[in-house]
Amino acid sequence: MLKKGMKKIFYGVLLFEILCAFLAFFTNAGYVHKATYDICTPDAVQKSFDGSEEYRFNVKEIGREQETVVFFSHHQFVEVFQDGEVVYSALKDGGIWGHTPGSMWNFVPIKNGAEELVVKLTPAYDSVKFEKCTFYKGRELDVFMKIFQRAVPAFLASAIIIILGVALVASWSVIKRRAKIGNSLLYLGCFSMVFGLWSTNETNVASLCIRNRVGAYFLAYILLMMMEVPFVLFAKEFLNIGDKKIWKALCGLSVAENIAVLTLHFCGIAELKETLFLTHIVLCIGMVYMLGCLIYKITHHEIDNRVKVSIAGIVSVVLAAVLDILCYYFRAGDADLFGRFLFLFFILLVTWETITEAVEIMEKGRKAAEYQRLADMDALTGMFSRSSYERDIQNIILNSGIMIVSFDLNNLKLCNDKYGHKMGDEYLLSASALIAKIFQKYGKIYRIGGDEFCCIIEKAKECPIKYCIEQMAVEEAKLEKSRKGAHPYKLRVACGYAVYDPGKDDNLEATRERSDMMMYKNKEEIKEKEKNA
Repeated sequence: MLKKGMKKIFYGVLLFEILCAFLAFFTNAGYVHKATYDICTPDAVQKSFDGSEEYRFNVKEIGREQETVVFFSHHQFVEVFQDGEVVYSALKDGGIWGHTPGSMWNFVPIKNGAEELVVKLTPAYDSVKFEKCTFYKGRELDVFMKIFQRAVPAFLASAIIIILGVALVASWSVIKRRAKIGNSLLYLGCFSMVFGLWSTNETNVASLCIRNRVGAYFLAYILLMMMEVPFVLFAKEFLNIGDKKIWKALCGLSVAENIAVLTLHFCGIAELKETLFLTHIVLCIGMVYMLGCLIYKITHHEIDNRVKVSIAGIVSVVLAAVLDILCYYFRAGDADLFGRFLFLFFILLVTWETITEAVEIMEKGRKAAEYQRLADMDALTGMFSRSSYERDIQNIILNSGIMIVSFDLNNLKLCNDKYGHKMGDEYLLSASALIAKIFQKYGKIYRIGGDEFCCIIEKAKECPIKYCIEQMAVEEAKLEKSRKGAHPYKLRVACGYAVYDPGKDDNLEATRERSDMMMYKNKEEIKEKEKNA
């Protein structure tokens, strides 16, 4: 049932992914939203040695009512002038969090009657000097909706990755209680959540909706630095590599790199943007580690389903890179969009393989538990078996509060010989039901021989043993009266008990022997009464 339910969830998410991919194609092709806006080409561009650029526009023709100029600035300080007057600026940096205003979409409304618009962009870092900037003009809502619309597929893909990550961690915590499984689900879930949060933060939906752009910038780099450790742990666990040193070295390298770049950042030596190449190097090393694990598996002829899935994942990542490069150079769409969907596809493949194995382990554990239960139970009476008794007396911690009650069915052999084994089985069932009715609430009852039972009561003080024995005689009489001679045999159960005494008993088996002595005495008393009756 669990496996069928997982299949439905898997196929549902896969279908949703395909729908999102179609949505991505149509939105990028411009079929959904028919908003009117145009690319606005500057009349002049002036570049300075410090990397700042000034874009000049003649706005006489575009200065209609509600017209807006929109552009994206990537770690650039922004000043916008209309006819020499500052009408918009983004000059405040984040201080210790980053000497940058962040990356953002800028919306600048055009005043009626304005003649010239000047946009000045000053880079916060050398790496963003003279970055190409595209300007759009149109109604503010139209441009906003078009940007938002084009970003929705990437945002949905990233959101699904986050949801899958949470589901994987939750599944791991549930399955871990029911079966002995590894931690690959946990590591993949953690990696997926971190990657999904980073990917979501990189979409235009986040750029449009999150106003604290410096905070978003800082969060993006922190999330990027957090990816290495869960990815390496996942690769090691998923591919079942007996590596004891390399993964520790890689995790240590990642932690050391994180501490180093954060120290450089907060000391004002080099900010996260300027040390990004170090994070990229560490992430690439993690990818090389997974590739090395795959090569090891292949060369040692250990190609199982997990290796095949991992190979498919590497292929999808390479394909994503090729598609993203083509999209970037030919402007076919969001340069990160296809990578997100292919990475999501990889996560789904790995998730399916990992959870399928986990369910199989759970099923094997369930069957093993069922077999153990059958081995522990007596097939006829439903009481615990002799093997269960022998195991339990070895594991119980001995103390003076343990009591053993012994039972023996009078004349069972005679019943079998005279009336047949079917009637003898009925005798056994009736007697075991009678014993259970009185004693099962106090302890575990075992059938330890053909007509012998015993009950281990670990809290003797809670069992009024003499009253229970009297009650058994009462129940025997009630049962005999209710049957009204319908059965040829008389049901009689002899009973004896003993409490563990460390001065007399070396173990619980010795205690049971003492209870047997009392039981046999009671058995003779019952026979004597029947003889004299």
